[in-house]
Amino acid sequence: MTPERAWQSLRAIANRPFVKSVSVLAGGAAFAQALAILVLPVLTRLYSPDEFGVLGVFASSLGIFSVAACLRFEIAIPIPERDDEALQILFLAIVGALTAFAGIALVSLVGMRAIQARLESPLPEFFYWLLPVGVLGASLYNALLYWTTRKKNFSLIARTRLWQSSGASAIQVGLGVACLGPLGLVFGQLFNSLGGLLSFSRELFRAEPNLWSKVSWQEMKRLFGVYRAFPLFSTWEALVNGASLHLPILFLVALVGDTEVGFLFLALKLTQIPSTLIGAAIGQVYLTEAPLAQREGRLGEFNLRVIGGILKTGVGPLLFAGLLAPNVLHVVLGDEYDRVGHLVVWLLPLAITQLIVAPVSMCLHVLKKTGVALSLQIFGLILRCWAVMFPFWGLDAVECYAITGWVFYSLYLVVVLFQASPKIAWVAKELRAGIAITVFWGFLATLTIFLLGYFGPTLFKNTIELNV
Repeated sequence: MTPERAWQSLRAIANRPFVKSVSVLAGGAAFAQALAILVLPVLTRLYSPDEFGVLGVFASSLGIFSVAACLRFEIAIPIPERDDEALQILFLAIVGALTAFAGIALVSLVGMRAIQARLESPLPEFFYWLLPVGVLGASLYNALLYWTTRKKNFSLIARTRLWQSSGASAIQVGLGVACLGPLGLVFGQLFNSLGGLLSFSRELFRAEPNLWSKVSWQEMKRLFGVYRAFPLFSTWEALVNGASLHLPILFLVALVGDTEVGFLFLALKLTQIPSTLIGAAIGQVYLTEAPLAQREGRLGEFNLRVIGGILKTGVGPLLFAGLLAPNVLHVVLGDEYDRVGHLVVWLLPLAITQLIVAPVSMCLHVLKKTGVALSLQIFGLILRCWAVMFPFWGLDAVECYAITGWVFYSLYLVVVLFQASPKIAWVAKELRAGIAITVFWGFLATLTIFLLGYFGPTLFKNTIELNV
């Protein structure tokens, strides 16, 4: 292929609507994540591992409840062909969020003392006041995010994520300097969850100036019946999924205290950067394209193209960075956080499979196989909680959490591929190049580790002598 034809091919790929949409979202997420990474070494010197542990518990609690607060009507927003129906589904999601806020506030505040008595390290009292607020804000944000996704306003989503990340980082650094302890980290997390509400709401009211006059309880009731599978099955699936991800972390707080949870929270934050950059962007665009692919009978091929693209662009750099983590992170974060680099390596298989599976996991919802998704999530919850409570093979609880997470996501990937019924020829075609690229990144990481081990001590010694 001549250089001219290769350039034309690249331009044709870049101009595809799917690729352009993903690029816009991934670009905004990249700036947001880059800012968060740059600030992290500052935060680890302002806050202790115990304080990151409190943030980990808050983020985990938020993750469990916020994903199901809208009764999963938010993921149904992009599905109807007519905007007026989608708007009524948005109202259903808002009603669900308000109901969940009231219930969680009641349970959190009434049961505060009983919960505190069962923890190895009692949580600050502000935790119980801010959790319901965080759930309400995060669930409303998710609903408006899916409405914005339906309208394909991906540039607004990208700008909003950058605003959320910069605001959260500024709050955490500022309150850390003011020595407010874990409250500074939690306030930053809250802003990261709520910061997009204003921009999304403003755009919605601009497009729909008489928004509240369009509320139709009769139409909402009818659509509740049409999409009843989402609250009946998908809500439980999301709740169980959130629990399988975050409930073991809450168990760890009760079993080993805040410090280990703080290390795990930072390791998860670092290993999930590609999922935020690539996986989340692809997942949002996927939900706008997959229903059409299903109607045209090409969902299996579409899934494989998405997975192949992730293998080519995201898995290799994640593998490279994860393998280098023990050699780098103790310098970047400080010696007190040396454990984080080792946990990153344990979490690497989990992070890779999660990156691959997360965008195409919505395939089961497109196929209306919510019961299958729920069964898988229940299995994952039982497996991961069991691993934390009863560690195996002489490993500690955090390492068992990482291994069982990888097992769960690998199984989920197999089921998703099977349900979409792709042809074997498609599997070989789409995955061959991606696997080869991933192997290359693994070789490059191994070579880099060898060079660091061989030349690193000498370079470090020479640097010290030069400074002296």
